Amino acid sequence: MLVGFDSVNELPIFVHRFEFKTFMKKRMYWGAILMAILGLASCQSSDDKKAPRKDFEVGELGRQYLREGWTLCPNTDGVNGQRLSTVGLEGQGVETTVPTTVMNALVQAGEIKDPYQGTNIKEIDASRFDTSWWYRKEFDVVEPKGNVLLNCDGINYRANVWLNGKLVADTSEVKGVFNRFSFDISDRLVAGQNALAIEVFPPKAGDFTIGFVDWAPTPPDKNMGIWREVYLEQSNKVGMKNTFVHTDLDEDFIDATLTVSTELTNFSGEEVSGVLKGKIGEHSFEKPYTLGRNESKKVTISAEEDSVLFMKEAELWWPHTMGEPVMHDLALVAEVDGKPSAKEDVAFGIREYEDYFTKEGHRGYKVNGKKVLIKGGGWVDDLFLGNTTEYNEAQVQYTKHMGLNTIRFEGFWGTSPEIYEICDREGVLAMVGFSCQWEWLAYIGGKKFDEADDAVGGAIDEKWEEDLVADYFLHMTKWLRNHPSVFAWTGGSDRLHPADLEKRYLDIIDQENPGALYLGAAKMHKSPVTGRTGVKMYGPYDYVPPVYWYTDSTHGGAFGFNTETGPGPQPPVLESVLKMMSKEQAWPVTSSNEMWNFHSGRHEFGTMKRYLGPLNERYGSSKDLETFCQLAQVQNYELMRPMFEAFEVNKPKSTGIVQWMLNSAWPETYWQLYDYYLYPTGAFYGTKKANQPVLLAYNYGDQKVYAVNETQEPRNDLRAKIKVLSSDSKVIRTEEKQIVLDPDGVMDVATIGEVKDKNKLYFVSLQLVDVVDSVVADNFYWLSTKPDVMDHDSTGSWIYTPTSQNGDLTYLQKLPKTELSVSHQINSKDEGKEVVVELENKGDKVAFFVELTLKGKKSGEAVLPVFWSDNYISLLPGEKRKVTASVSNKALKSDELLFSYSGMNLK
Repeated sequence: MLVGFDSVNELPIFVHRFEFKTFMKKRMYWGAILMAILGLASCQSSDDKKAPRKDFEVGELGRQYLREGWTLCPNTDGVNGQRLSTVGLEGQGVETTVPTTVMNALVQAGEIKDPYQGTNIKEIDASRFDTSWWYRKEFDVVEPKGNVLLNCDGINYRANVWLNGKLVADTSEVKGVFNRFSFDISDRLVAGQNALAIEVFPPKAGDFTIGFVDWAPTPPDKNMGIWREVYLEQSNKVGMKNTFVHTDLDEDFIDATLTVSTELTNFSGEEVSGVLKGKIGEHSFEKPYTLGRNESKKVTISAEEDSVLFMKEAELWWPHTMGEPVMHDLALVAEVDGKPSAKEDVAFGIREYEDYFTKEGHRGYKVNGKKVLIKGGGWVDDLFLGNTTEYNEAQVQYTKHMGLNTIRFEGFWGTSPEIYEICDREGVLAMVGFSCQWEWLAYIGGKKFDEADDAVGGAIDEKWEEDLVADYFLHMTKWLRNHPSVFAWTGGSDRLHPADLEKRYLDIIDQENPGALYLGAAKMHKSPVTGRTGVKMYGPYDYVPPVYWYTDSTHGGAFGFNTETGPGPQPPVLESVLKMMSKEQAWPVTSSNEMWNFHSGRHEFGTMKRYLGPLNERYGSSKDLETFCQLAQVQNYELMRPMFEAFEVNKPKSTGIVQWMLNSAWPETYWQLYDYYLYPTGAFYGTKKANQPVLLAYNYGDQKVYAVNETQEPRNDLRAKIKVLSSDSKVIRTEEKQIVLDPDGVMDVATIGEVKDKNKLYFVSLQLVDVVDSVVADNFYWLSTKPDVMDHDSTGSWIYTPTSQNGDLTYLQKLPKTELSVSHQINSKDEGKEVVVELENKGDKVAFFVELTLKGKKSGEAVLPVFWSDNYISLLPGEKRKVTASVSNKALKSDELLFSYSGMNLK
């Protein structure tokens, strides 16, 4: 039976570290599936000589994750749940771990080769995924007693669940990608080996599933599978789930009031009394409870009942740009007859979010009473949902390293809470919500609705559909509400959800997550229930020059909160390109090159034509693939940096900016600050430069220099140094000025104005130095005397705004050579290697766009992830610079580290 149902499937919150182990490399042979002892069919690998692994010791309270030892096979004639959930079957299938989609399992097992290379993914026979697939596992139980639940946090899309030859639940009960399921299997467990078989059915057209929209190709299996954790949960007479710590700060944001709640269920069949005991740090509290026969109820302990839950001068959770992300731990135990019956451990943070509106009507956010400029990127999971712990860790660390404070999770919500645990720990805000996957006919398919109605609903129309999506919202609320990083819960993406559904969302928040901030949509709309969204989604999503962000006043420019936008493609470096396609396929790079187009976005973004035209006109044509990849990084840096800088400079008129996107689902050229292989692009270092805690920024619109302070402390100890140089590196003008910056302040420093140059190129060097003349922040711009001119009155759209004139930066390919002195030292640290590089420009010309690289000696490949303090560096004549980098031992893989460098005009 399913347990925990009220109006929806309510299941426990849990905190864990999700590990993907190395997958077994074993080829499948489907004909063997029907050959099994006793005439039974199985997709389990035979291993009779091994002692059965003890997966679950009944009597040990808590959870046991069923991650390893699964086999996977497609449904064929003669295969059924009763047979597959019989202990001791032999046969052959793909050995895998869970969670995994079917495609991910096949790729990891070597059954499908190199799906990300070239156009290989198009050659995969998608019809093999039209049938259901079976996941099978045996696990050991010692002396079954007490109560055991089988929990599954995510199945895409429907399933039949069998245990020991008996049906536990069928597809009428187990359906919906964001629903979480719990089955009471206490009376079906046996001593010794138990067999579990789960038949998973793929989503159909019209189902409310996940999808990659125009970000990536559709996976051949449509991400069918057990895509989130499966685990057993042991309790005795009383079970516990959905433990929650609600925090509330006083008006001065100093003292905190905590409220702890949990849901208890009496499995004993008779009235039970006990004590709920909790501990936070050194502080303990408790409360008696009584449950009737088979009763479930929420038990709450407030600060009014126990003063321990009132914390004076509480240690608060902050985004990393504003303070320390302090976490706290709750241990909660339900006792019966003086003995533990159930327990949960919950990590939480104490913080308070508020939203506000500017006088222009734009929504902004506050953390613990202080305004925060949201600066982030849009997240997407791996195309086959195969994210590993290391991959997730690296991406959040990259986000933090770039100075961003937010990740927007649209539509996936992650394959486990792990990604939110990392955000909690690192102080990165999370914006969560549903995807536009359901809001457009091309993506959900199989539905009929008025796509021209750009305000409400999309595919959500009938009552059962509202019920399903409301269940989703409740499940995700209970799943993630303890994570302090989550600051906004979004209903729709491009559209509002129906009014009745929004009312249900608000009821869920009021009952289950009081104080949480709901946002009706990520686009500018007005809801009859929740009012103005106050955020915008007017683009651009494709190429716009730097001046756009400072001069646009109607679409994506630096005002308000732009929930998704960006300057379009960010082609990767040469090494990554050659992993995606062969050199012959990659060259020449044109808007008609089939391979480049296949690895672009989809629909309107199926080519890079809007990017390539300006690249060739502004920087000059590329003689070969190497030159193209180098120039692409220059343009990536140039285009990305001013977007973030403009939103900084325009505070408080600007309240938030989310780059579309942070990462990529597969190897591609569009919407990424680092590529699929974790190689940072020019856009990565342009973003990092723009998000220095204090900085000087050049405004492409009014040609002025602004000082920006993102910290919460005043800065009056800094001095600005400004230099303007000609294309032949001669100093045209210099200026110095004392800086006085309020917390989170902006200051107009100087005007650069018009510059003339015979080669139509000049440079601007900006530095902030402290009282002892040490550089605190620096910035370097390459600018054209022929400006980029926006055609704001054209027929531009949400995709982009065209230009009526492009600038001229072609002289960068003709810069005179200069000599660079470079030394480096590699130091061993506990967790990896640190590299210290000292650079000095010995020549009398600017050393332009110097790239520093770390590779493995044996592999010949870049060591990734890598964390450079700065990269793609330009140095004035005589200038010195010291930069550092770190890589982990895991990234190095026992290889020897090699350092190299290159630049546009080095001898």
